[in-house]
This record gives sequence, structure tokens and C-alpha cells, in this order.
Amino acid sequence: MLERFKTWSNSTLYIWLIPILFAFHNAEEYYFFPEMKYFQPIRMEENVGQKQYFFIALCLLTSIVFLLVCIHSIFKKKVTLYILLVIQAMIFMNGLFHITGAILTERYVPGLVTAVIFIIPFSLFWFRKGIRNDWWELKHVIVSCIAGVLLLFPVIVGILLFSKMIVS
Repeated sequence: MLERFKTWSNSTLYIWLIPILFAFHNAEEYYFFPEMKYFQPIRMEENVGQKQYFFIALCLLTSIVFLLVCIHSIFKKKVTLYILLVIQAMIFMNGLFHITGAILTERYVPGLVTAVIFIIPFSLFWFRKGIRNDWWELKHVIVSCIAGVLLLFPVIVGILLFSKMIVS
């Protein structure tokens, strides 16, 4: 009984780290947003509105992740846990893209520091913890990472377009 409580309380703590670390990562991306001009055909400083859209998009993404963690914390269903696995896999793949971007451009990419310090290590830890605690199997992590790659850009573009609609 005590072991089950220990596993449950630890899993709850780990699950709440998902939106917290994601918020730190998004804060770094927003704070260093002007650095993204190296990836854009136009300079970000010339389009101040883009920073506004980006801020709203980051807030929406963080809120969605927070809401999904709340839903899982309330219902504690396997399906909500798998949704969080896919979300964390998307965040993990995003972290890998930050590292790849830094290597390819040979410079700092906004979000790189939190990707290296928080996102990648926590993701690997959480994936492994889930396998060891029988929350999921390795194949579920792999499929979630593939889904994360496929969903990452459409989700980001969709949230950015939605944030532009909100501001406009």
C-alpha cells in the first residue's frame, strides 16, 4: 500500500513538472525572441506585432499543457496519461530541434539553454520512469516521439494563426 502511494505521489509530482518546465522553456524563447531574426526572411524588429502573436501563442500552448495536466490529475485515466506522453514527446522533439538549430546555425537559438538543462533530461527521465513503473512501454515512447515530430509544426503554426486571429 505504501509503495503504491509513493509511486502515485511521485508520478503526480513528475507530471506537474511538465507545464512548469515548459513554461520556463517558453519564457526563454519569448525573452530572446529577437534572436529569431536569423531564421526569418524579415527582421523581427520590423514587425513588432509578431512578438505579440508569439507571446499569445506561447501562453496558449503553456495553458493547454497545464489544462491537460489538470485533467489527468483529476481523472487519472490511462488515455490522459498517454495524451501527456505525446505532449511530452512533442516538447522533447522541440528541444532536439533547438539543439539541431544551434548546431546548424553555429549560434544560440532561443530556447536552447532550457532545452539542454531541463527539457531533454526531464523527458528522458520521465520516459524511463514511465517504462519502469509500467505506465507505458518503450514502443509507446517511440511512437509518441514520431507523433511529436509529425504534430509539432502543425500545432505551432495552428496556434500562431489562432493567436493572430485573437490579436487582429
